[in-house]
Amino acid sequence: MVPDLAGLLRALNEGGVDFVVIGGIAVSAHGTVRATEDLDIVPDPNKENLDRLADLLVSLEARLTLRSTQLFGLAERSALHRGRNPTTTTRLGDLDIVQRVPGVPGYAVIPA
Repeated sequence: MVPDLAGLLRALNEGGVDFVVIGGIAVSAHGTVRATEDLDIVPDPNKENLDRLADLLVSLEARLTLRSTQLFGLAERSALHRGRNPTTTTRLGDLDIVQRVPGVPGYAVIPA
């Protein structure tokens, strides 16, 4: 599948999800050529925003990357609220959600 990362960004925006792009797409936006096949984001961690993100993942038929038969469901929503970093595959492409990783500042610290 050829990822539609622009479509994935559009879906996040249309879904009202507040987030900051990091990783390869962010580097490319700053003028450095770098190939990437996924979208990495740091979401605003407030409950309502994480609910919007989880709802969007369900609508995009997201599956956990490491368990490709497992759809994003209630257990994954709960893990998202606990600050986990799910890596998912959606019908638009791969989405990595980064909330807690050493060296990556939280949403409130990252300049928009």
